[in-house]
This record gives sequence, C-alpha cells and structure tokens, in this order.
Amino acid sequence: MVAHILSIIAPVFLIALLGYLWAWRKMAFDTPMVTQLTVLVTTPCLVIDTFLRADLTLSAFSDMVVASLLLYAAMTVVGFLALLALDWPQRHFLPSLIFGNTGNMGLPLCLFAFGEPGLALGITLFAVATILNFTLGVSIAAGSASPKQMVRMPILYAVAIAVFLMATGLRPPSWLEETLALLAGVSIPLLILALGVSLARLSIASMGQALVLSIIRIGVGGSLGFLIAWALDLQGLERDVLILQSAMPVAVFNFLFAERYTRAGQQVAGVVLVSSLLSIVTTPLLLWYLLPG
Repeated sequence: MVAHILSIIAPVFLIALLGYLWAWRKMAFDTPMVTQLTVLVTTPCLVIDTFLRADLTLSAFSDMVVASLLLYAAMTVVGFLALLALDWPQRHFLPSLIFGNTGNMGLPLCLFAFGEPGLALGITLFAVATILNFTLGVSIAAGSASPKQMVRMPILYAVAIAVFLMATGLRPPSWLEETLALLAGVSIPLLILALGVSLARLSIASMGQALVLSIIRIGVGGSLGFLIAWALDLQGLERDVLILQSAMPVAVFNFLFAERYTRAGQQVAGVVLVSSLLSIVTTPLLLWYLLPG
C-alpha cells in the first residue's frame, strides 16, 4: 500500500519540486504565458480527450456535476460563517476557502490514483470549479458580479463538446483526435510545473492565520466531500474522486484574484503555500483511506 501511494503522489510532488527549484534558481518561466496556454488550449483539449478515452456515462457525469455544485454551495456557506466568526474579511479569504486546487494538483492525483475514468470524473469537478471560480470567486474578490466572464471560458465549451460526443456516440476524425491527445498530454505536466513555480514565488505573511484557513480548506472541504458522497449515495470512483478533490489545498488562482482586486495578496499567498505544504501530509493519508488494501 505504501509503495502504491508513493507511486501516485511522487510524480506530482517531484514535478512540482522541479518547478519550485526552477523558480528558486531564478530561471526564466513565463507564468502568464503558461497560464494562458493551459487555460485556453491544453486543458480544454484534455477535457475532450479524456472524455473520449474514459467512456464516461452521462449518469456519472451528471452525478458529479450535482455533487460538485453541492460541495461548493456548502463550502461557501461554511466559509462565510467561519470568516464571520473569526472576523476576517470575506473578500480577502472566502474564495480561498471555497476553491481547492482541483487542477494543478487534483487532476494528476485523480489520474495516477484512479486512471482515465478517475481523471474524467476529476475533470468534471474541475470544470465546475473553474467556471465558479472565474465567476463567483472573481465576483467575491472584486466586490461585484462579472457574468460575462463565463462565456469567455474555453473549458465551458470543451465540456459542452465532450458531453455532446458522449451523448451521441460520435467521434471526431482520427487526425483531430490525435491532435487533441498531443495537446492534452502537455496539460498535466505544465499544470504541476506551474504549481511548483508559483509556490516558490509566494511567501507567508501570517503563519497563524494561514494555518487556520488551510485547516478549514482541507479539513472542512474533505469532510463535506464525505458528507455529500453519503447523502447522494455515491459509490466507487465517483465517491473517491469527489472526496479526494474536495480535500485539495487552496487554488493558486485565489492568490492572483486577491493580488488584483484586494490588498490581501500576501496573506492569501501564505494560505496557498501553507495549505499546499499541509497537503503533503493529508493527501497520502486520504489516499491510504480511499484506496483498496
């Protein structure tokens, strides 16, 4: 079991470490370009390619969408109440409590732990998270709603195309499938490298605050994943992927939003960094529980 868990988490943390060391050595890494490339091109290709390969059913897809929406609704309420009790600003920290790193970290973990079917389910949750993060998350940080943001997101159209192909049984021409597969193959390594580079460039402003928020994000998020899986009677891969993705550390995009819209960029950076370090302990423990002996 230990060797199995190590084979799952080692590729993620080693590639992230490579990105960290790359940035630590101050070698060139164009984070805005890489972010645009992954958001606009490679991740949408990954969505379509994975759905084609995994043979995901519409029932499993809809179950994961419902579970994801319930997860983020519950995390919004819990996060709001927690920050209210702590008397910490909602605009600064609520997106960090709602949205975990279901992309850079969650997707490779779903792939290495559960294979292509697990990756397809993980991508479903990630797509919901991305759409909500770039609408609800931005709106919270900016203090105003931005519904136009949703229609500009390629991942939304990638999911729509993937669901259409899944529902109709149609497949794109072989040359297009091969192109999608090549671009999709770039996505996960780039996501992990970008995570490592981002972590190297962050610093902790307040350790106590960062630790409290990190425990809420991972602990409460994971607990809600268990609760929602039980409430919806999810079984097998659907249950395991939901729980794993719900317990991810704070997404790096929350730091970018805080940096742009609030004065709390450094505080949110600390939460991203501390929660990512905390996940080095919590993720193997969670995989030990989820994976069969």
